[in-house]
Amino acid sequence: MAFQKLEEKIKLTKNVTVSTRCFFDKGSFQNCKFPFTHFYVCWNGFVPPCCAKPFPKEKNFGNVFESSVMQILNGESFQQWRKLWYKNITPDFCNNCHMVMS
Repeated sequence: MAFQKLEEKIKLTKNVTVSTRCFFDKGSFQNCKFPFTHFYVCWNGFVPPCCAKPFPKEKNFGNVFESSVMQILNGESFQQWRKLWYKNITPDFCNNCHMVMS
């Protein structure tokens, strides 16, 4: 429903260009919105890719006790993660995730 509203707004907006919004492909990493809309901080300060798999030993982008949140979100590791989204390359970490498989 929210994506339908977004599509309607995009059609009405003349001065904004929105690209690479493939939220409806089943089995697609692009079906997951979390690389752009959410971040999760574990109790010990690590920032894993999402709250669905809060396993920082498996994958994390940094620690808020060592770097600022903005440094982590704009860091090279997180940027590379978002680039995978644009290329629609599902990271191994996300295999079998309900967001990707839905």
